[in-house]
Parts: sequence; structure tokens; C-alpha cells
Amino acid sequence: MKLLIEMKNSSKAICNKASQIRNSKIKCVYFPEGCRSNIGCVHNRLINSTDTNYILSWDARYIYNEMHSIAMLAKIYIETGVKIISPCDASLCHSTTGSLHIPMTGRRQLTALPGVFPQTPLSKVFPDCYQSTMFPPVYLASHQTLKNQLWDENLPTAHHTDFMLSVSQQHYATLVCKDLLVSYTPTCEDFQSKKQSNLKDEWLDMSPEAFVKWNISDVFNGLGKIISFNSYKKMSTFTRSWKALSSNAMFVEGSFDQRLQIAVTDKINDQRPGWEAVRIYKDGVHNLTYIESSPCIVHVKGQLHVEYDRHKSFPNKNGMMEVDQHHLNRSCHIFRDYWRMTSFGKLKKKNVYYVTALSNDTVYMERLLHTLDSQQDVANTYLVIVDMGRAREKFDLNKYHLRIKVDYIHLGAPFSRSIGLRKGFDYAMQLSASKGEANPLLFAIDNSVTVPVDFTRRVMHNTRCGISAYAPICKRMKDDGEYWAQFGYGMVGVCASDYNKAMGWNPTWGYHVGAEDVDFIARLQTTIPYIVRVREDNYIHSHSEQHRINNLYYKTKNIYPGKLPVIPTSRVEVDSALLAALKAYALRLIKSPVPLDLQTVYVTSVANSLGVVYDLRFKDEMNEGYYALVESI
Repeated sequence: MKLLIEMKNSSKAICNKASQIRNSKIKCVYFPEGCRSNIGCVHNRLINSTDTNYILSWDARYIYNEMHSIAMLAKIYIETGVKIISPCDASLCHSTTGSLHIPMTGRRQLTALPGVFPQTPLSKVFPDCYQSTMFPPVYLASHQTLKNQLWDENLPTAHHTDFMLSVSQQHYATLVCKDLLVSYTPTCEDFQSKKQSNLKDEWLDMSPEAFVKWNISDVFNGLGKIISFNSYKKMSTFTRSWKALSSNAMFVEGSFDQRLQIAVTDKINDQRPGWEAVRIYKDGVHNLTYIESSPCIVHVKGQLHVEYDRHKSFPNKNGMMEVDQHHLNRSCHIFRDYWRMTSFGKLKKKNVYYVTALSNDTVYMERLLHTLDSQQDVANTYLVIVDMGRAREKFDLNKYHLRIKVDYIHLGAPFSRSIGLRKGFDYAMQLSASKGEANPLLFAIDNSVTVPVDFTRRVMHNTRCGISAYAPICKRMKDDGEYWAQFGYGMVGVCASDYNKAMGWNPTWGYHVGAEDVDFIARLQTTIPYIVRVREDNYIHSHSEQHRINNLYYKTKNIYPGKLPVIPTSRVEVDSALLAALKAYALRLIKSPVPLDLQTVYVTSVANSLGVVYDLRFKDEMNEGYYALVESI
């Protein structure tokens, strides 16, 4: 590749080392010191006069940790096809803010949002590169990209600040690579200047001229600093700490301390496997501090005393957990610029085939029959029973008068849930095919649960082929207490085509208790974009206390050998401002010929990301249901 390195502040060391890069034709252009006051003009002349394919713009006050990084930067730039690529400022990469973005509101405010960008789709190839519109004044771009976005020659300083804001408004695809670091080495004059202005280590080189141009009066930097521009070339700085959080769905019940602790634990659990979910330790002492860094961000740090979120009969432990989180108030206007509607459709009425594997559980099986026979959508409710008990103790269906359709298979002992469910799912798909149905809905259900009367309808609406599976969270009754079984995925609804893509229940777990559901949900998560995991009222699991006829199954308890999957829970959104904005956004894109009324919105975090999925549910005048999925940072 032909690469021109544009050197500011006259440093030949970078060019000398860069010239050693193989397979590159490198030419360096040095800005004379006297041009510093009109750097925009010099930059534009260079862009307009060169025929070089690519330009690496370089402020020589930044030093690369490793010079081969230039070659790596060029390689990633070519292979990803982005507009601009940059190394990461070492001081920023090591801070708590992570990747940053700089959106502007309509209120003359500029806000630095910490870590709001998910990894790009190309992150599988380059896992340490993130989208970010904030980057140091060391970046690589094509000649054409820079020609399309020239620098402002009328600004005396902060041309790079202005360039970043311009790039942000152009929505250029910009990558910052965290493994490729540059370090800032200020001169004594720079250091004293920043120290005196109380802006040392700020994320932006403050320039009143640039911000007057962009009509910005306040800058919120994500670290608690608020810089207000009172007049041209005049500014003041201050820090403030608030005793109340921004309105948000996570902070709606109880006292402020309770709301804060719930918000923190929810955020922790959204990034942890279900078996490692935590809750507040009721006798613990907590030490949390919070700063409203901007109108849209709350920064929480400190320690929280937690314990595993399990029933008291499970082995448990408690301890202090370090907390360093940014909570985004998603009702803020700036987040709406990053919504993306990915799917819209009608909620169809389809047959639901429940499958249960049992072994001599007559009492619990009778209860399951009763709860399914009471479904409002009884005509769409089917049950396949796979009996894995002794032949002499077969479950007798003849004594029950049922409205639902029930098919019975006697597989025989020994009991194995994964083998029984696989057999039952295969049978249900064959049964539906014989009826001429395409893509039936399948739901693995335990015979020890009771479900609400509209549960079949919930399975229909939350199990959407190619879009979502449904793994609702039940409440477990045990001993003298109850708890939400957040860690369980065994009762799950899935479309037949998605089930087959995930290769179904694995008989490998046939004679081990405990991991067949983890194994299946982990594979399902790779084949379907979204899993609805809402806590359902009146969805109750009561323990049987019986060990079925397979001693090996219960003595050989499994420890899942792979990495436990992270399946965040779904919550009902209650922020009225956010609900109104989501409704208006979706309806504008849907353009429905009939009026649609928003009924509810489920919000689900995206694992290992700050992103969320909004699952909007609508009804029309005929009571027909519709859905829209909106993704957000």
C-alpha cells in the first residue's frame, strides 16, 4: 500500500521506524513549526495535493508502543472497510469508560457516553476493535475520506476536536483498536497549561471556538466533569454529585438505596451465568457512591454485599463485590439516535406441543393435566407424554376426561430427561407434519409445574420462528419458602426449525442430572438472536422429592464442562417517557394501515454488551397482536 504519514510537530523518529514496514511505500510530510497556528490550512493543502491512497495523520506528541502497530492498523483498515481507524489512547483504554461516543443533543449539550458501542460484527476477526467516534489525533483514513471531510481552516485551535464532531455527524464507521496503543507525552508547556486550567487528563482538548461553532454550551465528559461555556473564549469547570438518580425503569420501587442496589445487582446478573446470579445480602453493609456524570449517565462505584440468588437449601456464600458501573438513562433523547428496528410482524396463533418426560409421578402428572386442560386456548394445546417408568406402573390416561389432545409414549426405564425430551420432540414434529402443519411450536415442560390459564398464548407470542425462543422463569416452592429459578433453562419453548438448527436435546447428558438444559440453551443461543426470559406470575414449580427409577441418574450429578452461557433476564419496561418514545419511533417505521395500541414492552440486555433489545407488543382494534423488535446501544 502507498502510505503518506502526515507529521505534526516535526518528529522524524516515527517516520524512520515506520519506513521499516514491509510491503509499504512510505512518504513522510513534516509540518513546519510555524504552520502550527494554521494547521487546518496546511492539512487541507496536503490532502488536495497528494495522490497517495492512504494517509496516517499523526500528532508527534503521541508515541506508539510498538511500531509494527502501524502495519497492523493498516491491515485491519483494509480488511474491515471502515472509513477511519485509530489506535487507542492508553490513558483512555485503561480508564473505566471504555470506548466512547460523542452524540449531541438538541439542548446545546455534548455528552461522552462510556462504553455504549457494542463490538462491531467484525469483532470476531478483530476482537479488540470497537466502534467509537472519539479517537486520538493519530488515525488512518483513505485519501478520499479525508478529502470529503476537510478541516476547518477558520479555527485557530482544536482542529481535531472539530474533525471528530464532523465525523460523528457524517456517521462514518470508525474503529478504535485497544490492542494498538499510543501514549500522550505532553511538553512542559502543555502540562502546565492543562494543570492551570484544571483540565488535565480531560477526554477532549477544550476549545471555546470549536464549541461555539457547534452551538454547544455544556460538555458532559462521562467522568463527572461538566464544562459550561458562558461566553466566547471563556469557560468554567465544576463537579457535582447528585442524591437522586435519573428516571429509569430500574429505579422505580422502594427507597433510593433499595432502587440503587436493585439496579446494581440487575446489571451484574445481566452479565453472569444464571447459576452465578446474586442478590443483596440482607444483613450486609454496603458502600456505594454515585455521580450523575451527565443528564443521561449515572456512574456507580464501591462495594456491595451479595450472596448467590438461590434457595437456602443450596450451598451458598456471601461476600463483598466490587462495583464500577455506568447506568444509562435510556429515556434520554440522545439514545434514540441509535435505535434500530430489526423485525416487525403479526403474533400468529399456532398449535403448541408440550412435551414432558415422567417416571411414576402420578400426583404431579394429574396436576399438569388439569392446568393444561384449563388453558384459554385449549384448541391449540397438545401434550406428548413420554413415560420412562416401570411397565407395571404405566400412567393410565383412560380415567381422565380431557379437552386437550394428549399422546402417550411408553419408553420404559431408566429415566433420562434429555432422551425422553428428544423422543417426545421428534414425535410431536411427526404428529404436526401428519396434520399438514409447518414449523410447530414445541415446549419442554416438567410435570411438577402449574401454569397460568393463558400460558399457551404466551408460548405462541414469545416463540417466533427465527427470531426468539421462550425460556420463562418460574417460581419454585421448596420447604418453607419460594424463589425465582433464574438459573434454570429446562422448560423452554422453541420453533421446530430453530430446534433442528440447534440439533435438539443431546442424549450425551442422558444419565447425568442437571446439564441437558444448559447444553441446549447454549447451542440455541448461537442459532437464534433473542431469548425471552421474563418472570411469569402463576408459573410455579413444586419439587417432587421423588427419585425416579434410575439411581445412576441422580448419583452422577453433572458439572457442565463448557463455559456457562449468559442468558439475561427480560423485564417489563415501565418508564413512561421511554415507552412513549419507543411507540412513536416504531409506529413511524411500521406505517400500519390500522391503529395500533402499545400494550407492553419487554427489555432484555444483550449478553457481554451494554446493548438492549426492546420487544414491543401491540394490539389493533380487532384485538390482533403484533410485535416490533428495536435494538439499542
